[in-house]
Amino acid sequence: VTLEIKGCNVPKIARPAKAERIRDEIRTLSEIVPYTFLSKVENVGRLEINGGMDPSLLESILSIVAEKNSNTISEMYIINGMFAEEGYNVENLPKALSKFHKLEILAVYHNRLENIGVVTEFPKLKVLDARGNNLSQLPDIFRIPAKELYLSSNKFSRIPLLPRSVETVDLSYNMIEKISSYQLGNLPNLNELNLKG
Repeated sequence: VTLEIKGCNVPKIARPAKAERIRDEIRTLSEIVPYTFLSKVENVGRLEINGGMDPSLLESILSIVAEKNSNTISEMYIINGMFAEEGYNVENLPKALSKFHKLEILAVYHNRLENIGVVTEFPKLKVLDARGNNLSQLPDIFRIPAKELYLSSNKFSRIPLLPRSVETVDLSYNMIEKISSYQLGNLPNLNELNLKG
């Protein structure tokens, strides 16, 4: 079963009156949607969250979905999933994400993230897609069995420490200044490395 949640798309810069109206709409949505519908959904294998969403609402949705689905969801997509009010940056993935221990595929692209440390909580993670964020380093992902890492259009200045299991790495459109042959030599399964741009 796939559960798709589409957030409300809001402009990146909102005038104060408009921002207040948006916050009121989000509060209303957070009171209605999660508790009446999401708390009853079971056997979800794939969760998709698309479109701008307040980080606190996203945290609530993930917590509620996790109650009955933390052991069934193996794929999660949070795409353009979070928006920030003017002067506020979304830097981290929601803490509730750590409840999904069976994740094999995690896509969190175009969210302006600076830290994805929670991915170390997923011992079965095979694919991580974190394109189009503000990442300049990775947590200790060399401990997870990832085979595919898509990290293009971030702020990496060097190739991060990668898991030995990795087969495909996309670091295109970063600011890679130095490539260590020693590090790449320790990746026996690496078939594809993209450093374009």
